[in-house]
Amino acid sequence: MALLISEEDVRTLLTPEDTLEALEDAYDQYGRGLVRNPIRREMRTSNLKGGDLPQEDEGDQGISMNFAYADKYKMAIVKVMTKFNNMKLLTHLIDTQSGKTLAIFHSTWESYMRVGAEAAIGTKYFARKDASTLGVLGVGAVGRLVLAFNLLVRKFDKVYCHAGRAEDSALAKKYAKEMEKKHGIQVIPVEEVEKLVKASDIVVSATRAKSPIVKAEWIKPGTHITGIGADSPQKAEYEPEVFGKMDKIVIDYGLALETLQMKRAFERGSISQKDIYGNIGEVVAGIKPGREKDSEITGYILTGMTVGYVVILERIYRKAIKQGRGINTKDLTLPSPLFDSLFLTEESQLVI
Repeated sequence: MALLISEEDVRTLLTPEDTLEALEDAYDQYGRGLVRNPIRREMRTSNLKGGDLPQEDEGDQGISMNFAYADKYKMAIVKVMTKFNNMKLLTHLIDTQSGKTLAIFHSTWESYMRVGAEAAIGTKYFARKDASTLGVLGVGAVGRLVLAFNLLVRKFDKVYCHAGRAEDSALAKKYAKEMEKKHGIQVIPVEEVEKLVKASDIVVSATRAKSPIVKAEWIKPGTHITGIGADSPQKAEYEPEVFGKMDKIVIDYGLALETLQMKRAFERGSISQKDIYGNIGEVVAGIKPGREKDSEITGYILTGMTVGYVVILERIYRKAIKQGRGINTKDLTLPSPLFDSLFLTEESQLVI
């Protein structure tokens, strides 16, 4: 019978170190052609003329589904998001040899953690070894994890932060104060994105911007950029010329090429398909090198591959079994308050 694993279980069992290790493992398999990761599918149930991206428009309703399979573990996941009044996630971890669902996860925390780990992977494989300043664009829950995970792979003299929106400068100041206290590192809120980009050796953006907030003229040689926020065809954090300035452009998978910012870069001739250096799996697996010169401007542009969750959730499941966490469905009788919580309660929407 399936094990029901809650948000509380995931927060207890999943460490940053586990997340980073699991994601690198998933990408190594991806680079070797041992996974399947179709582009996510989305469907509106309101505003039908608005396209098929319900997560991107506030107030719109819909459903999305992600699938992925990792041959190393003989496991797959099906991740279902429903967005009506709020967003809820249910993820099935499936043993592909028996066809059985091993666990059902009612949690969003692994999504936050995966994004934080993505930021660290970008830094680990593409930033200069002597990079000493980090710029964090976006100071929500993801922005907090961006810093925490980056500190697992590098030491920084200073961290600069900006909310991504000028009107939210108070949020950046709050972020700086909290992160300084938590990590014991100097965190400096800045009033302008330009100042952050010019001062930072590594820039990680995790905003909800639908029009560019970073300009090419601000980026100095040797900078590494990890772009997290533009994860759909309606989003853009960088102007087209930013991509034209990059010596290496690495994506996670095909959806990254369909974002608004990348489409504009192709349309305006800032880049062409031949300028895409490769995918993150090829770099993590050692098939292609990451940074090769200190002077290179590198970019890791991602939209969120589902296969990382296969390895992350497989680890959580094994831990849950060992530690006796989660609830086995064979121990439940219906109607049950637990099933009410799984299917009827509202989850808070992910906040970048």
